[in-house]
Amino acid sequence: MSNKFNHFIKNALLINLGVFALSIIVIMSYIESNQLSFDSLDETSIWNVNFDKNFQIRIPYWEIDIDNHSSQYDTIDIYYEDTFDVRDEIVIDSTIETIEFVHEDRDDIKVIFEREAPDTNSYIVDYSTKTTNDSIRIKSDLRLKNIFTDVNYKGLITFYVPMDYHCKTLTFESNFAEISDFSLPNSVDEVYIDIDFGDINFDVDQSIETLSIKLNAGNLEMKVKESIEHLLIDTDSSFSELMIDAYIDTISIDGAAGSIKADINVAPGSFTIESDITDIYLNYEEDVNYLSVSSNVGDVTITVPENDHAKVYKNVNFTDFSSDLSTVSDDDDANILVEMDMGAIDIRAIN
Repeated sequence: MSNKFNHFIKNALLINLGVFALSIIVIMSYIESNQLSFDSLDETSIWNVNFDKNFQIRIPYWEIDIDNHSSQYDTIDIYYEDTFDVRDEIVIDSTIETIEFVHEDRDDIKVIFEREAPDTNSYIVDYSTKTTNDSIRIKSDLRLKNIFTDVNYKGLITFYVPMDYHCKTLTFESNFAEISDFSLPNSVDEVYIDIDFGDINFDVDQSIETLSIKLNAGNLEMKVKESIEHLLIDTDSSFSELMIDAYIDTISIDGAAGSIKADINVAPGSFTIESDITDIYLNYEEDVNYLSVSSNVGDVTITVPENDHAKVYKNVNFTDFSSDLSTVSDDDDANILVEMDMGAIDIRAIN
């Protein structure tokens, strides 16, 4: 009876979370389809969604007129070109533009901004640049006024950098963005990605000291093909999927809600996950070095090779626990640590 009640409570929590996540998805889909920016919105207005008698969406401060389609206007090309002295920090704040780095024979940094747009004052693209002693900041913002975008307008920001350019810190930040075509300089130490709403999907195909990703709501898909010293992931309501094919010294994931899935072909030195309401699936193809998973509510499934001699320490309440591996009473003697308040934990050794 106790286990049935616990599962009922957990499922009730997950259902409530699902309702919240669905509302987020609806809002994100509307933002994406209309290529909107949060910068021009009152921070509290996003939740004040109304419908008129024809069930048309009315969102305060989003001046969208679904009868005024952008396709009726000619498409124009927006172009900006700037040249800067070499700086080792770059900050990019944009929405839908593809980011490219091109190394060539030069001793400065040239940035070219290209953007398609309808030929109307109702569709406004604001582009600006700013420099400090150490950094170059590129910002593009989109504002709509009484228009409905029914055309996929493309954008591109290209950085032309010296052949031997070394970037110390590259930061990509945005209220809403989709990162899929995102290249890096040939040499970069630290990469920071901070997005409120959107999807991140890219491959890590060069060595990086630190990769930090913060995503409030959306999907994260990442393939790690080259080594990373420190991988930091912080999500609120997101679905994360990782494919790890190269060594990572430390991985730290902090997830409030959603799911985390990782296929681990090369075991990291240390892997730590802390979550609130999250389902976690970890598939190890190599022996575990160190793994710590802490979740308030959810299901955790961990698979390891059959010959893995890892020891497990558990600290659980109202949780169904099962393990093919030996458990120990002292966490200092374990290399797999699991903690949970309510849910299920299943650790399997498979051939």
